[in-house]
Amino acid sequence: MRAPARRPGRVRRRLSLGRGRPRRGALHDEIPARLVAGLARAGRGGRGRPGRSAFGGHGAAVSPQGRRWAWIGVGALAALNALVFFAYTVPKRLEERSLAARIASLRTEVARERATVARLRRQNEAVQANASDTTRFYESLGSRNVLLAVIEELQRTPRELGLKVGHRSYDPNAVKGLPLTRYSIQMPVIGNYRQLTAFLERMERSSHFITVDEVSLRKRAAGGEADLDVTMSAYVRSERAR
Repeated sequence: MRAPARRPGRVRRRLSLGRGRPRRGALHDEIPARLVAGLARAGRGGRGRPGRSAFGGHGAAVSPQGRRWAWIGVGALAALNALVFFAYTVPKRLEERSLAARIASLRTEVARERATVARLRRQNEAVQANASDTTRFYESLGSRNVLLAVIEELQRTPRELGLKVGHRSYDPNAVKGLPLTRYSIQMPVIGNYRQLTAFLERMERSSHFITVDEVSLRKRAAGGEADLDVTMSAYVRSERAR
């Protein structure tokens, strides 16, 4: 018999490697079959929702009891928030509103008091001014002895202005409630317009307290002259006031 032909050594090594070890020709041969099956089942879970585990397990499902406890927790949290709101926030806001109203009321009251103080201050200033005027008024007045100076002035002024003077009368009257005596003076004068106006102006500017109370036209004289009846008042301090 003939001996079988000898194969090359290179071919023998390939065959020996192919017989004793798993083949490396395909990639899926090296991945465990269980992992491949798990990935396939996970892919069938669909997009946007949990699928099965990649290792062959199922996703954890929420039981009805768990859902119940979750709703109970949410309700308890809402009740706690409402309790905190009504127990703390509402009284706090009411207190803030009450405080704001009180502040507004106090501001109004302060403004009213300031207006009252300003009015009283003005009244006080007016009273003080009146008191000062009264003091100056009494200081400017003379006693009955000053009446002689008033009579002299009433005689001198018309003579300087060229007026004609009729009969004068002096009627003393006590001023009620005041330490004053008022002398009512009736004085008829005759002259032209310029002379009469100058006489009245000088009486108003007199250093003595003389007031022109009334001027009445009695009649017109010849040559553009007028006959006036002038009523004046002269004030002096009473004897008991000294």
